[in-house]
Amino acid sequence: MKQFLELLPIAAFLVSYLLFKDIYIATYCLIAATVLQLIILKLTRQKITSMQWISAGIALLFGGLTVLLRDETFVKLKPSIVYIASAAGFFISNYFFKKNLVKATLGMALTPPESTWAKLNTLWILLFLIMAAANTVLAYTVTTEVWAWSKLFFAGVTMVFIGVQVYVLRAYLIQQPTIKQPD
Repeated sequence: MKQFLELLPIAAFLVSYLLFKDIYIATYCLIAATVLQLIILKLTRQKITSMQWISAGIALLFGGLTVLLRDETFVKLKPSIVYIASAAGFFISNYFFKKNLVKATLGMALTPPESTWAKLNTLWILLFLIMAAANTVLAYTVTTEVWAWSKLFFAGVTMVFIGVQVYVLRAYLIQQPTIKQPD
């Protein structure tokens, strides 16, 4: 459910853009889906992470500027800002507060060495920075429709990145003890 909610604003934006071919309608849908996402998380008593609040704030600010100023540049740059904020969060948390966000997220299920946690954190920072740069280039060089489709591509890249990590880290999965059934 939470993974679906994570993709709700992106999906709402992309679907509405493809249906109406209007960046402003799609931006309104992005804003509405972002608010809906937070409401659902609150109603279901799920924790809203700092990154979700930041992402929602950026979506509302840049989406609002897009519709208010009738300039699609703001909504096109929103993903870059979110990616940069994510990279900064991983960097600052790790190097200033000595808290590895990857380990904080997956540490209950995995037991790799500390050096592996550090590499994973660095890889996430690099992924976010590469996606920020790629989104910025696309925002200024391709049509709005191609840029909108790129959101699906970026989501896919993230899923593949996670999948590769799961595959590589499978040896470090914490095995749950099996409960022997009485005869």
